[in-house]
Amino acid sequence: MIIATPVTADGLVDPRWGKAHNVALAEILDGELMSWDEHEVKWDVLHDEGTEGAHHARIVKFLRENQVDAVIIKGCGNSMLNTMQKMGLIIALDAEGVAQDIALNTSPKIQEIIEMEIGGGCCGGSNGGGCGCGGGAPEPEPVAQGAGGCGGGGCGCGGH
Repeated sequence: MIIATPVTADGLVDPRWGKAHNVALAEILDGELMSWDEHEVKWDVLHDEGTEGAHHARIVKFLRENQVDAVIIKGCGNSMLNTMQKMGLIIALDAEGVAQDIALNTSPKIQEIIEMEIGGGCCGGSNGGGCGCGGGAPEPEPVAQGAGGCGGGGCGCGGH
């Protein structure tokens, strides 16, 4: 599986998904990190160049070109969250800490969701299982809540 996460220069999860300068792609197979590639996407610079829709399209293009299955992020805006859900991505929220460790710790739950063919759901969130992204996002379809997804515990994101 391929997991995308925004990263800072010192290897932490960047809290700014849509304004990240670098995004890491982790390829994980059977719980083992096969590759870790950091891409300079410059979304911090490009964010305000053009419309919101054009910026979201840029992110979607990156995710599709790299065949991303899941994203691990601190949070995002409602419209970007909805876009990624429509793409069928698994979204782990509230991520904080060393990005590579979080990707490895979260991958078993993401793999479990993939194997259940759920996709397009959120895991984590500060509401004990729901999405909670962006503080007031509409509640998504009950995809990962308690369905062996990340829910409120064991996700590996920010100690949840």
